[in-house]
Amino acid sequence: MTSAALAPVYSGALLALALHLVWSHFGSALAQGLLATALLALTALTCTGIGRLILKAFVGTHLSESERTLIGATLGLGALSQLMLGLAAIGALGSWAVIILVAGLWVIGFTEMREVVLSLKANRSLLGDRPAWTLGLGGLLLLSLWTAWAPPHHYDALVYHLELPAIYIRHGGLAVPDYLPYAHFPQNAEMLFTLALLLGSDILAQLLSW
Repeated sequence: MTSAALAPVYSGALLALALHLVWSHFGSALAQGLLATALLALTALTCTGIGRLILKAFVGTHLSESERTLIGATLGLGALSQLMLGLAAIGALGSWAVIILVAGLWVIGFTEMREVVLSLKANRSLLGDRPAWTLGLGGLLLLSLWTAWAPPHHYDALVYHLELPAIYIRHGGLAVPDYLPYAHFPQNAEMLFTLALLLGSDILAQLLSW
């Protein structure tokens, strides 16, 4: 066989070797990051569905589908945070309680999932009209996502953003440690971080801030 004919074989072998080396060194971190990203997508879809239903009940239908999805996602995350706070207030924080909560919200909001996907597809033309901006912003988003896969190491995260949820989980509900004045701050974000830790992923907590 000629060298030209063997070139694809060599390229494939080098690519396989490179992937093997990357996975052997970073496989565990990549697996955790991919799992956390999948959980983030599930949480976002669930919250968006619930938020759209809340909008239907209180605002009506004069908003566009894209507006309903954007506002619904924010509203749904707020609703999830308050429900987590409710579980903490009654001392019912636990993995099974959270799984049942998220599963129930998914079932309730499932009727909106088709509209959510269609509303996202409706904006594809905006991306195609500006390919340079799309590639640039997409690259920055992927880079920031990659950095969010790193283990928590910032001061705020270690001192109270994740420390307080860990304390709540150990107590099965709300607790006010004497050494953490931050426990007296609003706990909306910490309730979402508590959800992430109960699902077994501190990376998910970081992605919820991403």
